[in-house]
Amino acid sequence: MKESGRTSNQEVGEVLGPGLAEGEDLVTAIFPQRRSVFPNVTQVQGRILQEHVGIEVYWLDAYPGIAGPGASLYVHQDEVLRLDCMGSIDGHMHINMHQSETYPGGEVARLYFSENTYEAQLERAAFELKKNSLFALTLNDDKKIQETRIAQEILDETAEWMVEAMRDILRRKIGETEK
Repeated sequence: MKESGRTSNQEVGEVLGPGLAEGEDLVTAIFPQRRSVFPNVTQVQGRILQEHVGIEVYWLDAYPGIAGPGASLYVHQDEVLRLDCMGSIDGHMHINMHQSETYPGGEVARLYFSENTYEAQLERAAFELKKNSLFALTLNDDKKIQETRIAQEILDETAEWMVEAMRDILRRKIGETEK
């Protein structure tokens, strides 16, 4: 694998977090547009999947009374997939955030999950990461993102890590997940 853009201490699969205290500069350098820079995002953990590809898992306080674990997949510094597991009827995902249309009032377009519990939405998020990430890459308007390939085994392993990290954040924030 080509080493450009990587620091000497950066390893594929390296987990950065919780809170990214030690690895924050590394993740910021690789993914400067990351979701975790927003004030309503806490409990951040990151993982590098391969060169120019990484994921962050975090707690999102979206609106009063609407909160939950989320994850963002970044490719070449662009957020190509965001998975927001808010429980109840509010779980949803976004594809290629910078390209998304906004609704009147400024809200970004989203695809809602039919699942209505945190646990079911976490499983749905894993499915979306494993099965639809590569499709999201092909929809991106940046040719280098369209041409990026992520091995299925990396997506499968990352989905498992992501769900466990999201469960851990959920347990710390609100107790055991809904069943």
